[in-house]
Amino acid sequence: MSTPVAEAMQPWQAPWWRPVPGQEIVFYYLIAVHVLAAIGFALFPVPGLPVFLTALGLACLGGLGTTVAYHRALAHKSVRLHPRVEQALILCAIFNGSGSPRQWVANHRLHHAKSDTPEDVSSPRYGGFWWAHLRWLYQFPDASQGRWCPDLDRPRYNVWGRLQAPIVALSLFGGFAYGWRGLFWIGAIRLLYSLHFQSLVNSLTHLGAAGDEGGDSSLNVWWLGPFQLTAWGENWHRNHHAEAGSARFGWSPFQTDIGWYVIRLLEALGLARDVRRPRMGQKRPSPIALLLLCCLVPGPDSLLAAEKPTLALVSGQVIDGYEGPPIHDGVVLIAGERIVAVGRRGEVTLPPGTPVIDTAGMSVLPGLMDMHVHLMILGHSNYEYWDTTYLSRFRDEIMPIAAKQLVLSGVTTVRDLGAPLDEILYVKRRIEKGEIPGPRLFVSGPFIQHKPYFEYEKFVRWGVDGPEDARAKVQKLVDAGVDFIKLIDQDQMTDDEVRAVVETARKGGKPVVAHAHREDEIRVGLKHGVDCFEHTGLATEPGYPEDILAGLRKRNATLYWCPTIEGLFLADYTARVFPDRLDDPRWQADIPKDIAADIRRSLQSVTALDYFTLTFRRLPTLPNKFRQLRETGVTMLIGTDSGIPGNFHTDSTWRELDTWVRLGATPMQAIAGATRWPARFLKKEKELGTLAPGRYADVIAVRGDVLSNVALLQRVDVVVKNGARVR
Repeated sequence: MSTPVAEAMQPWQAPWWRPVPGQEIVFYYLIAVHVLAAIGFALFPVPGLPVFLTALGLACLGGLGTTVAYHRALAHKSVRLHPRVEQALILCAIFNGSGSPRQWVANHRLHHAKSDTPEDVSSPRYGGFWWAHLRWLYQFPDASQGRWCPDLDRPRYNVWGRLQAPIVALSLFGGFAYGWRGLFWIGAIRLLYSLHFQSLVNSLTHLGAAGDEGGDSSLNVWWLGPFQLTAWGENWHRNHHAEAGSARFGWSPFQTDIGWYVIRLLEALGLARDVRRPRMGQKRPSPIALLLLCCLVPGPDSLLAAEKPTLALVSGQVIDGYEGPPIHDGVVLIAGERIVAVGRRGEVTLPPGTPVIDTAGMSVLPGLMDMHVHLMILGHSNYEYWDTTYLSRFRDEIMPIAAKQLVLSGVTTVRDLGAPLDEILYVKRRIEKGEIPGPRLFVSGPFIQHKPYFEYEKFVRWGVDGPEDARAKVQKLVDAGVDFIKLIDQDQMTDDEVRAVVETARKGGKPVVAHAHREDEIRVGLKHGVDCFEHTGLATEPGYPEDILAGLRKRNATLYWCPTIEGLFLADYTARVFPDRLDDPRWQADIPKDIAADIRRSLQSVTALDYFTLTFRRLPTLPNKFRQLRETGVTMLIGTDSGIPGNFHTDSTWRELDTWVRLGATPMQAIAGATRWPARFLKKEKELGTLAPGRYADVIAVRGDVLSNVALLQRVDVVVKNGARVR
């Protein structure tokens, strides 16, 4: 139900000439710009070509700074710019009057979170056109930077708040280098032009019908584009609100978006990466087209025509990931990268000509998600030998091989929890660009710990010496673009060091994943609020102590645990039951013969390996520990430690699901632990982990009923990732 606007005076009800405390300087700045611009027009109606071109060029650069750096890169994280490019564009934006980056982003994120409600900083819905256009700038308190952009609380952004005043003064008066014409045209007139045409994004493009409070009033205003040289592409504002996470605002060839073209150029030059594109793009129909489709095509499937389906998985048992009853004789319909319909065959219309994969007699389910893998290792038993021998081959051979093995095994998303930073980010980008096959990668880069165990491990184990060093190393990881921070041996660190790690990660918007091998390692992690624990530890102890279990129960709604338990049982199975699995040609596929032979030799005697010294004695304790963890209510995630000795990427993930079932979980619970709940941890539950309209089309199919025998997942017949069949 809609909440009425409070009866107390609202900011837009105040006299237009009364700024709120703290915003007086903005009010006086606006007056000065308008007065100086009016004087300039009166004295110098014709500026002269050099002055005009200089003013126009600065306005254009400033607009690109606002749209590319402030809006798309910083506010919505839809593109990651090279630091020098980012800083140069920030300077252009401030010089153009857009304010400091942190305050701009805070106001903008508040606008999106509270769009078209009384709390929206700049909505015309309540205050009208002029409120949204200018008045909010000095009659509405700035949004809290601490709340709305804690990720930008870094020196490279904070410094601009201190430099803003001198930069604006230079912008306003620096044109005097061209004489009096330059003073007015390059200064106040340029700033006035930029101010009003950027402000039209708040006012004019938000005059649509929003419906209920909190509805979307944004509009695409095509004719604004040619005039809006200070913010190219922002006139396609309806597109932006529909997919705020996309770096592209103009979706069709006729929707000119210079900001997007600049981003594409920067991407081609290697100066921008992680560019997010719209889901629908130019295929999105107009409202008139949707209306016609609804009228001409009967039934609920009419909107499918909005995007032409490109693939359908037809028949079979569809397990959507929500842990409800499966859909028998089901259909999963895909258009491009996304799922557009899921249902029984009689409920989903299959347009003629749609390519079909016949999944009769199969189980169809979301692509599996393995929340603990290591792409840098392929099962070799000697880490020192492996790292010193093959480090130079990690990036271009070993990691791509591991990625391919995982995706062909039905694993379409992974967390890589330990790898050299530059190498894993390089592989991640290549997969995202479609240059090599592999699952979606979410990565931590190197471990953060007290100190490396050995000298040769420094490239992947970053020791910290004091809280400032901890902050610096975590910040380096955050700035590089990792998805979370991997913390180990936290019981060997000081409280201040652990606090610095967690606080810096939080400011950067990154979860903290921590080892749980020892009691105090868990206690320290609980004390400092880590987000997810890894492994089923405590060596040969029979179970977890009550104080730890009590701590887990207190955080059961928000805490995750990835037990990585199959590798322990697998060591025993390999050593004592079926050593012949080491000769399976599947794990050797695509691995150069010299490396495969080296791995096989290293596993000649599994029981003698130092890595498994306590493993065989730990096995009797594992069922109880697994039961204890489940009973605390923490959210359990499928993860395998894939890549450790003898634990090959080709068959690790299904074994973890099978082990869960043997230890008391149902097949459906195990599947959810590999689909729905990992997506929730990654905060991607609206994009991954389930089969539903709008989700990315990551789908696998396996012959037989996995709800009766989850081990059938060892032979995945069909793998679809991003809507394209890869197996």
